Amino acid sequence: MADKEAALATERRHHKPSFILGSPRHAKYAQLDFNLLRDKTLKKLGLEHDAIVHGFFCQPLTCSGYLATVRIWGEAVKVVSHTKIIYRPHPASNQQQINDIKNIFFECSLDFITLEGGAVEPIIAACTSISNAMSNSNVDAVFINHFSSQLIACPIYLLYNKEVVEFLDVFQSADSIPTVEQGVSLLVRDSTQMVLVLKKSINPKLRERLWLNARKIPNPMEAVHKVKYLLLNPENFLLNNMNNDFV
Repeated sequence: MADKEAALATERRHHKPSFILGSPRHAKYAQLDFNLLRDKTLKKLGLEHDAIVHGFFCQPLTCSGYLATVRIWGEAVKVVSHTKIIYRPHPASNQQQINDIKNIFFECSLDFITLEGGAVEPIIAACTSISNAMSNSNVDAVFINHFSSQLIACPIYLLYNKEVVEFLDVFQSADSIPTVEQGVSLLVRDSTQMVLVLKKSINPKLRERLWLNARKIPNPMEAVHKVKYLLLNPENFLLNNMNNDFV
């Protein structure tokens, strides 16, 4: 497990203890300057360094509830501000889904850029907020914020459609989102709150609070050392209390 919130969620759902390790795959972020990456990506896209950019990071879901989720998001963005939108299709999305989502954005009169393929980190770095129903990109954004000198992208979970919530609940508890419980991401449970949450995502005070919370999450660099220790001392995995960190 990446943190205590994830461990508690696993115990509640599966009634199994877990080992709090952290996220070693995000250790590489410690070497990156995400403010610089943001400026470079925005410049490449022809946008100003202080541009407000809302990102939508897709999942390969074709249910009607998912398209309804996208439409509500698009209509809310239009209300909040006339700004640039980045649409990131999921690698597994088929062309029909990509076209359907593009059509929704066209109907909402949004000025959007579609960015397919390549590393996800530069795209996250270019966004002021990133929204999705269940994408791992939100977790990536949290760790980007952890290593940055300020909040880069505010992660937002869109869970206001019953069909989407039921789909997510098959894989994990939709009632327990660890990063939301940690105060490092935002959650929209009611579609009528979509505009309010988007406004919060660009509010300096809220962004500072999310950033300060992100700084407190387990450092991925420490997770790398834990992995090394565990591989060299596997017996400790069995001997230690699995719900506690080990050093």
